[in-house]
Amino acid sequence: MWVAEGFVNKNSRQTDEEAANHYFTQLVDRSMIQAVTLFARDVVKACKIHDLMRDITTHMIKQEKFGDILEDGKKHIEERQRRLSICDNAQNVPSNMSKLNLRSFLMFRISELSSSALKKIFAELKLVRVLDLQGVPIKHLPKEVGYLIHLRYLDLRGTLIENLPRSLKNLRNLQSFGCQKHKRKKFTSRYQHASTAETSSYDKLL
Repeated sequence: MWVAEGFVNKNSRQTDEEAANHYFTQLVDRSMIQAVTLFARDVVKACKIHDLMRDITTHMIKQEKFGDILEDGKKHIEERQRRLSICDNAQNVPSNMSKLNLRSFLMFRISELSSSALKKIFAELKLVRVLDLQGVPIKHLPKEVGYLIHLRYLDLRGTLIENLPRSLKNLRNLQSFGCQKHKRKKFTSRYQHASTAETSSYDKLL
């Protein structure tokens, strides 16, 4: 996600992922975030942030116009914000989102989201680079996702999606695509009609 946003500066001997992992490790070492679950070889799988640190961070991102979090019924944000997180209820999508040029759009703890509502959201995310729908209980990904041509990061882990729209092959800038492991083979086979380069690219992303 950091790579897709352009936050990662790497040296000539690093990959984007290596540089991002270095940033992450520094945050853990400085206790700014806390590792919760570890893979083998002490690789962090999940992390959390202390409540006090979250309050400070939330205040700073709003103050610096870095982004906003909509929860507890809040439905309006300033038009200068470029990153938005929707929490708890899909109804918290802002009424003025069509006027925003969002680069990142994330949803957390969403229990219900209709296909029509998702289509409407996609229609207002023309410049989005990061789209995180992890854990959102959607069964279908609207074909309109293929119009998000600037998208670099797409996370569908924890969703109920079994098939992907063919329009996904239009996302030429996609760098990272998250889905459940057991769906990888099925999803990549969807692109057998594409060129060898495109197919191998999707296989790598998945």
